[in-house]
Amino acid sequence: MTVIPSHKETGDQYARVVALGVVTRVIVCRHDQQWIIQRKKGGTQPRWLSLGYCLSKDTVLRLWAGLGEAPCPALTALPDRKKGPNHGA
Repeated sequence: MTVIPSHKETGDQYARVVALGVVTRVIVCRHDQQWIIQRKKGGTQPRWLSLGYCLSKDTVLRLWAGLGEAPCPALTALPDRKKGPNHGA
């Protein structure tokens, strides 16, 4: 079975996942401007609800830990600040 990546940020198959926990994940927004912390909700057709929008790694790490997720090496590897098209990347 082939899984096709999604461009929907709330989709289970969103292509730009940075870190994945048990029920929490961090993605890069579709416009490459920020990281988004999301929590998985739902039963048979789950979706991801956005809980926080971050430009700094410190904020991502603080929110991630506050949600009870174990430390994630992918998050510690993030740059200190999110830089995208509107942030001087």
